[in-house]
This record gives sequence, structure tokens and C-alpha cells, in this order.
Amino acid sequence: RLAQQALSGQRSLRLRTGTPLATYGWPGSTTTFVTSAPLSFTYWPQWSSSWPILGIALASRTRALSAHSTVGELLAPLTRERVGLLSTSAVTPPSWWQRLR
Repeated sequence: RLAQQALSGQRSLRLRTGTPLATYGWPGSTTTFVTSAPLSFTYWPQWSSSWPILGIALASRTRALSAHSTVGELLAPLTRERVGLLSTSAVTPPSWWQRLR
């Protein structure tokens, strides 16, 4: 019974290549971060440690970001499979006024 209850709370998620996961930028210059490959995994919503981890590592917010550059990765729970995150378009650095905000 306990095993059946645990399995009933299980969820599966399938992400295709190009699945949008985050938006980055400022007014006038934005991009979407998408998956570089497909990823499938199982998780349990009631366990916080079973959620996927999204890691984004940008060199600097004041530098330009080119299109299709790797900006981070998505780490699947349990299997620890990693899929890269790519920018869909270029982002110009924020203006000095935008950096003051």
C-alpha cells in the first residue's frame, strides 16, 4: 500500500529540444533560454529534492550575450542528466541608464 501511494504521486516530465525555460534581458533587448537537447525525467512534487535544478551562469550582466550561446544547464533529479541552456537571440548590454535602475 505504501509503495502504491508513493508511485501514485509520481510525475513525468518530457522537455523537447528548444523548450523555453527562462527569459533574460531588459527593455529593448531580451532573449529566451531554451533546452539544447531533449530531457525526460520522473519526479515527486511533494519532495523538494526531486525538482529539476535550473542553473544559469552568465559572465557579466554588462557584457553582450550572443545568439545560441550556452548560458547554463538544466539538471534532472535522480538521474543527474544535464542538458545545456542556450540563448535564442543576442542581447546587447544595458545602457548606463538601465544599469542605474
